[in-house]
Amino acid sequence: MSNVEVSIDPSEVGLDPTRLSRIRTHFAKYVDSGKLPGYHITVSRAGKLAYSDMYGHADVENKKPIASDTIYRAYSMTKPICAVAALILWEEGLFEMHDQVKWFIPSFANQKVFRSGTLTAPRYEPVTDPMEMWHLFSHTSGMTYGFIYSNPVDQMYRNAG
Repeated sequence: MSNVEVSIDPSEVGLDPTRLSRIRTHFAKYVDSGKLPGYHITVSRAGKLAYSDMYGHADVENKKPIASDTIYRAYSMTKPICAVAALILWEEGLFEMHDQVKWFIPSFANQKVFRSGTLTAPRYEPVTDPMEMWHLFSHTSGMTYGFIYSNPVDQMYRNAG
């Protein structure tokens, strides 16, 4: 069972404890069949922790069980989390989708972009259409990851640290 302390009875925030118990039944099957090494699931409502369960292994090979301090590799799961956080700010009217990114991150002002050349002899040109917030949401900002190795800009990112 979980050693993360549940702060309330789930029914106090409108959740059915019987239905919540189905979460373990469902996900334990994935662990038992080897499709998942383990999980730690929490459910909160109204800022109160109503359900917590962990099962399986943080390290399958060494049979180390999942613990409340297990670190998970989230990979691209930060994208939807950041998008939701940003959209909350948008809903609150703190920015519009056509706002320029440089208004919030001054280092994006006066940008130049790589147009051609090589790593040692790049050719840059000024940006003709400034990056807007909607570009970030639609993955059309023109920024690369730096680890794809598809063009000199990727290497420039790595060199810059």
